[in-house]
Amino acid sequence: MSKRYLGIWLDAEGNRRVAASSSAVGFLSRSHGQASPLFPAIPGGREFSLPEVGAVLFIVARSPSSLLAKLINDYGDVKVNTYIGHGHAAIVVCQPSLQECEALATALSPEIRGFEIWTISGGLVLTEQSILCEPLPDGSWIQPTPVEFSHLQSEARAQVEQFNSNLALLGRLASMYAPETAELCLAIRESVAFIVERLLELQEGAEEGSVHESIGLEAHLVEVNSILTIYSSQLGSGSLPLGEDLFPVGEYSLLGIGAMCRGAWRIYSHLNQTFSQHDHAGIVQRAYPLLPPFDPYAPRGRVDYSGWNQHAIRVENLDEAPEAEARLHIPYFSSRWGFHESWNAISLSWQCLYAAATKEWNLLTITHEYLHAHIRDIFGVIFDPSAADVSQVLSDYNGKSRGDNALASMRLAYIEAVVMIETMTDLSEVVSGTRQQIPGTIPDRLTEHLLRDLFKRHTELVHEIVVHVLDYWYIFDGRDDVYVNSIWSSWSLVPSVASRVPYYVLRTLASLASTSPPGTNPAMFEDAASRLLACLKSMGSRERERPVVNEAIRLLEDKESRQKLGIQFAASRFVVEITLHFFKDSRLNAALVRDGGMAVIDGHRTYNMQFGDYPGLVIESPVAFLLDRFPGYEDQAGSERVEHESIWQMLQLV
Repeated sequence: MSKRYLGIWLDAEGNRRVAASSSAVGFLSRSHGQASPLFPAIPGGREFSLPEVGAVLFIVARSPSSLLAKLINDYGDVKVNTYIGHGHAAIVVCQPSLQECEALATALSPEIRGFEIWTISGGLVLTEQSILCEPLPDGSWIQPTPVEFSHLQSEARAQVEQFNSNLALLGRLASMYAPETAELCLAIRESVAFIVERLLELQEGAEEGSVHESIGLEAHLVEVNSILTIYSSQLGSGSLPLGEDLFPVGEYSLLGIGAMCRGAWRIYSHLNQTFSQHDHAGIVQRAYPLLPPFDPYAPRGRVDYSGWNQHAIRVENLDEAPEAEARLHIPYFSSRWGFHESWNAISLSWQCLYAAATKEWNLLTITHEYLHAHIRDIFGVIFDPSAADVSQVLSDYNGKSRGDNALASMRLAYIEAVVMIETMTDLSEVVSGTRQQIPGTIPDRLTEHLLRDLFKRHTELVHEIVVHVLDYWYIFDGRDDVYVNSIWSSWSLVPSVASRVPYYVLRTLASLASTSPPGTNPAMFEDAASRLLACLKSMGSRERERPVVNEAIRLLEDKESRQKLGIQFAASRFVVEITLHFFKDSRLNAALVRDGGMAVIDGHRTYNMQFGDYPGLVIESPVAFLLDRFPGYEDQAGSERVEHESIWQMLQLV
């Protein structure tokens, strides 16, 4: 056993008591009790224990992995008493005396933002003999200014007032503990300022739909405040002096989870910076109207996409510098939403704090959520089906026009995709016997009502297919085994998936088909289905049974279910081909995994790093690092080794 809790509480005389234990419960049930788990910095090292008489040094490092490399390589006698945790003070060192802790902190000072030393005697913290060195605000930090709200109406006014308070707190904490999030703080401020400006315009004018838009903008403010409150609590948890602020999650109440928040930001910001440098939504918006149209319909009839392949409008052929800063999300941990994306935030499952080194809760899942934002932005500039006037696009589609330019053609291809999904869904239900006949099918001419209804029903599937295909290529490097293992391990824990297994099978088939040999729809379906079945069966030998995996295997082996999936696949392939021919960018793929610290061993790029190693490398690509780690993960949570490795892994990224 290597996991131990450091706990503090106040005794009847008001003295601060401290102890180490195998459980947090005993600490939390006492007056002002707090606790946090600690693991040996070196796997298999000495369990955390407190000296009867001695001192404990809590280090807030600029880069925990860099400082740990120095400690372990240059201070051999200290490393056996060095421990790691989830908080900003992620490195904890026990020493025989206060003076030795001071000397170590001085020697490591270039690597340290702040530290705290507790002198301990007989289970008491001797406050008068302890030392506190709080982090200073980063020298380059620019504190976001409050957003002016005096002219707003009451509800929005209250939200902005709350936002200014939240932002001031976050700014102070981030400037000392996570200055790398400066761009996030400024971006949040500018986003709210834009909302306020628009709300003022709506108050002063009499625009049609202004009340509806105002309510929508106020809802954004409510969400921003909600997420900002959580994020400030998580990022600020475990700030110095330790024990004065209570993080409201018992198991992490003393040291908090600040380092884990920094690791989450590192993963997210790498994705955001890489995607923003290629600015696909901006390219589509600026370049497509200037390029000639293409035929958005022909592949439906002859299943021949060669014309698309030869067209110049694929994003990787258009080399344009981004014109605007990318929209930033607030990345935080959520026990309610799990992995989830909204306009203002991307959440990571709370379980990642102790199980990120498992296939079921692996951190690569965040890339799927990020891609949803990326794809929503792209389709947002192609076609908004909720737009008030759709007369021109209806005229083009009903007349089978290509449109005047590439953007118009792409808009029509988008409509064709939802029409095909509707048609093939109906046909698959007839073939499978669910329905006796196709109920009306699609008329020769779309009406405005039908157009909006089709998008309402099928936009989700279109977006999911595009996201899955790009996730498979960009993040998982087209590797079936890793990709299928990751998404189905994650889905196996989501209750709602059990009632929609065919839907998730279809999404996976679409992804795998993107690397199938080009051919007829049935041939590509059979190739993707056989590969998926092999991957799922390899997951069937796990210790804990996963019903959704078993059901997916059953669907692929059942003749009738497979036939139904094959029909639906034909429409899905149309979306796959749109993605491959127009939205996939090999330059972005290369940029996501580029890292000078990787080596090539047996033909594979790897960091060649084992759990517990501290080489002092700067991980340039968190995506490549997590992909390299994935094959060695345990299948599920529950072991202390998993939690230990999850912390070690995240500290490598900070």
